[in-house]
Formats: sequence, C-alpha cells, structure tokens
Amino acid sequence: MIILAGIFRNNSFFSLLNWSHIIKILLFVFHTKRTDHITTKMITLLTKIKNIIFKDYSTDIALRYWPVIDIIKKNRLNDLKILEVGSGDSGITTYFKKEVIGLDVEFNEKKNKWLKKIKYQGGKFPFAGNQFGLVISIDSLEHIARPQRQNHINEMLRVAKQGMIIVVPCGQLAEKHDRKMQDLYFEINKSYNKYLSEHIANHLPGRDEIIKQIKKSAGDSNKKVKIITQQKLLNIRVREFILKCKFSRNILLSVIYYLCLVLLLFRRFINFGNCYRYLIYVKIT
Repeated sequence: MIILAGIFRNNSFFSLLNWSHIIKILLFVFHTKRTDHITTKMITLLTKIKNIIFKDYSTDIALRYWPVIDIIKKNRLNDLKILEVGSGDSGITTYFKKEVIGLDVEFNEKKNKWLKKIKYQGGKFPFAGNQFGLVISIDSLEHIARPQRQNHINEMLRVAKQGMIIVVPCGQLAEKHDRKMQDLYFEINKSYNKYLSEHIANHLPGRDEIIKQIKKSAGDSNKKVKIITQQKLLNIRVREFILKCKFSRNILLSVIYYLCLVLLLFRRFINFGNCYRYLIYVKIT
C-alpha cells in the first residue's frame, strides 16, 4: 500500500510515461495470448515493470493480508512476537516488515530475512504453550482435512498468549465459487489448481463452525477468550473478476490483475454482500 500511495502522490512518475504508446500497446495485446512467440519480449518487459512498481505484491494475496495488518495496528499488536501458521515462504512479511516465525509443512529455498521458517509434519506444534503473543492463520485452515481442524485450532490457541487471528474462506457460496474458479482454471490450463483442489476436497468450514471450535478449544485449555472481530472479507463477484484476470492468458487482463492492487486503497468498501472469507480476531483475556 505504501508503494501504491507513493506512486499516486508522485506526479513525476506519470510524466515519464508516454500514454499514447501505452494505449497502442494495450490495444495490440488485447487479443494476444501470452503463449504467442511474438509477445515474449513484451512479457519480459511487463514483468520487469511489475517487479519495479509492485515488487512481490499479488492482488488476491494482498487482499487477504492487509485486513489482518489493519487489525494488528488498530489493536496495537505490532510489538508482539508473531507466529504465522501455514505461512509459506513469505506470508504476512511481504506486506508487514517485521520478524515473524513461519510454520509450515514445506518451504521453497526462497530467502526471506523477515521470516524464520520452521518445518513440521503436522499435528502438534513444536512450541511451548503461550510462546507467542499473537498467532495468525491466513487462508490455511481450509487446506486441512475437516476432522483435523479442531486439533489445529487447539494448537494455535495453546501457543498463543494474547490473541489469535484466523482468516479463512467460509460457507457454501464460497465453496461453489471455488468450484467455478476451478472449472475456469481447467478450461485455460487443462489442469487443476492445487490449492482450489484442496479447498474442494476438504470442504470449506462455516463461520459458526469455526467459532464453535474456538470456544471448545478455550474451554479445554482453560483459557478465557473474547471474540473481538468477525469481519466479512472480499465480495465474491469482485474476487471472481480478480481471478479471471489472474488466470487469463491475455496480457491486458494480466496487467489489469496487478492494477487491481488499487483496491487496497478501498479495501473496506469491497466487503459487501456475499463475501468469500471471514476474519476472526480472538483476544485471550
């Protein structure tokens, strides 16, 4: 968001661009597929421009994480020791430059000075109780088989001292949406998306189901908890448009996908109607 804000404030950035040439390029590529040989150099150039302007930002992933950062800042949780469960190689550190412990079943070799990666085999977390001020899980719970989710939440609450934030796709409409996006992905790539396949196979949890599991965990661990926030995130139709741009082999739509990062500036206004995921912030009292 800082990067985007800087671009919008810096008028000289726009003065460097020849807009007539850009419009001609966009018109040329509108019906051009990314697989066409003629566009190879253009793809390389656009990729370099994207990396300069947006760095590691990815629209659909950024829209998961920034609401969490908003909660962290609003509740003054910045200085807490943070564990991210299911972080992958970057997790929240792409958008929130702070040392974070990342726990996952696998990592790539990508270096990240902000994330200390700890690999485990699932099940019990390799940490003592109350070791972390804040434990977060962002779009991770749906990748765990339904019978194992209660234990996963138990472990999150066990190692958390002050709070826990869960962001997860929720409900039947979100699952129907995932199936639709999987069909689109297959139509374009002739293969299935790994992450959507896990969503569908494991079935998405319901919000009430997660709340019930959190309360059960609290009771079993003799911890007192208060659910501070239950927030809908990202209208399903908005997400569908973003993913259509992301999956598309049309270069213009790929460019639009990254331009959709502007939605970060208006993220509080795209959580209307039927939404894809929920954010649940739990305070341990």
